[in-house]
Amino acid sequence: MRTAPLFLLILALLGTQGWMLSLARPTPPPAPPSPPLPAGRKADEEAARHDRIKKRRMAEVERLRELRFTRPLPQEVQNRRELRAFLKKELDTEDWPKDEAVARHFGLVPPGYRLREGVEALYGEQIAGYYDPRTRKFVMVEDRRSLGGLALFALDPAGQIQEKEIMVLHEMDHALTDQHFDLQRAMDAAKKTGNGDFRLAVQSLVEGDATALMLDAYNERHGLPTGMPIDAGAMERMLLLVQFLPFVGGEIANAPLYLQKSMLFPYLGGAAFVSRLRMNNGWASVNGAFRDLPASTEQILHPEKYGMDEPVEVRFRRPAAIPGCRLVTEGTLGEFLIRLRAEVAGYPRVDSLAAGWGGDRYRIYERNGRTFSIWHTTWDTEDAAFDFYYGAPVFAGGLRISKRGHDVVILQGIPNEILADASAIAWDVTLSRH
Repeated sequence: MRTAPLFLLILALLGTQGWMLSLARPTPPPAPPSPPLPAGRKADEEAARHDRIKKRRMAEVERLRELRFTRPLPQEVQNRRELRAFLKKELDTEDWPKDEAVARHFGLVPPGYRLREGVEALYGEQIAGYYDPRTRKFVMVEDRRSLGGLALFALDPAGQIQEKEIMVLHEMDHALTDQHFDLQRAMDAAKKTGNGDFRLAVQSLVEGDATALMLDAYNERHGLPTGMPIDAGAMERMLLLVQFLPFVGGEIANAPLYLQKSMLFPYLGGAAFVSRLRMNNGWASVNGAFRDLPASTEQILHPEKYGMDEPVEVRFRRPAAIPGCRLVTEGTLGEFLIRLRAEVAGYPRVDSLAAGWGGDRYRIYERNGRTFSIWHTTWDTEDAAFDFYYGAPVFAGGLRISKRGHDVVILQGIPNEILADASAIAWDVTLSRH
């Protein structure tokens, strides 16, 4: 659960929220230095000051989130070297060869792009602090570098920078919800299913909760109502502006669109999802979502479907084995990645192409150094299936696309000599809702 400073830059651009943007604001002359204190006394006073600030922020989070901390919140400071070591350990828990195979095969990243290295560089640059649900510690990163070396912050009317405090509240929200809903257990359970779409939906709830609270804190400090509706689409459009500004630079501007949007979706889409839940019964509705987790990114993108439109589980009946071929990985894309795949390919109507998603399952194989895939999708209505059927050719050249009722199958890169085997596997599935 990482808070990227770029996310706060996007928030700063949202004029509809009454926020202001300052670029390279002149720095006022420094105040005369105070007389130095003895080293021991200085350290003690600094520790006491940090503890007072932490307690005030914890009380603010409790009040805004309408929950109470049930135990103390340890905190520590890391330097960039320690952060990189922590990040490497976290990234080592993921299966990067499989993730890269999926991203490359489906055209989400350029050929040869090293996904792990891109993620590590991106997060290593962006992280200002984080909450670790395994150790249950709040960690601040010292000597954080600014993007492009310029001041780009959300300002209050007096010009006071609030970015770092707002980030602290975001991570403290993670700590608070973890104490009540065990975030690590929820994320681990989602990971074990092997359903990446479900995992992204759970992450979106977690990050969306903290982002919504962060917005409430900012609005309250500026005399605006809390619990205001959040438009994820408008926030995303701000990203499209930010990434082309010359002073931003850094890894986020150079990252593939897939990586940019995958990083930001849990914050932006998650905040919009939480905002919609709160319209029903306030934070109590969000608490209920932690007990009954969202099952798909479709539910995050369309909050009205949460609890009403459960995804269809697609299972291949036949074993994965195809003579002379190696199964690389199997998984579910879900509505968010289908939309993103279409967007990367340049399709102009990504919403309509992926609307009405019911469920999907793919298998990616390798044969003689080349990958191919079978992908079975199912849709809520036949009209939705037709929309996908007619839009799917944008994904790649040479696709074999077939439709039966609500279901559409796409075979990509299949050698002719194994076409029959692949088609038989792709269409022989079971469909079930939970």
